[in-house]
Amino acid sequence: ASAPAGAPVPAAIPAEGGPDAAARARSAGIPTVAIRTLPDDGEDDTTHTVHAFRVVREGRPQEAGDGEPGGERIPLDAPVIVGRRPRPPRVVRGAEPRLVAVPSPLGEISGTHLALRQDSGVVVVTDLDSTNGTAVLAPGAERLALRPGESLVVVPGTRIDLGDGVVLEILSAR
Repeated sequence: ASAPAGAPVPAAIPAEGGPDAAARARSAGIPTVAIRTLPDDGEDDTTHTVHAFRVVREGRPQEAGDGEPGGERIPLDAPVIVGRRPRPPRVVRGAEPRLVAVPSPLGEISGTHLALRQDSGVVVVTDLDSTNGTAVLAPGAERLALRPGESLVVVPGTRIDLGDGVVLEILSAR
């Protein structure tokens, strides 16, 4: 069910990481709510909408093929791993992840830096123990540095700074 018109939309929601992640998100001004978990079979009985993201190089104007500012729209119809030279996990459960390589001329972005996935209609971002970290800037909230291995649920409009001027922007489902 969708929220009533005019209802506040949470900017980001802690996913994994326990009470510490929730407390840190709240202190950054990020509203938090619980998300529903799927049954063990992984099937979701709700209408399936697919969010997306795009890679934006800060300070470099880009134009996507669809006329939107920024880079190419990349759907989250499968998990995504982003990094300088991303590698898939040794064991894959579910859909094979899409690997997205981003430039890192100064080496600030780890080879396998970050994971993005859609879970029950929300987007979950996970720092994959990156060397230089991941910063999340949700609309209307303070910048939040993810700890290694920490996950956070984010909403469209959230920007994820990987370093070296590379930012991922979460886009609405179409």
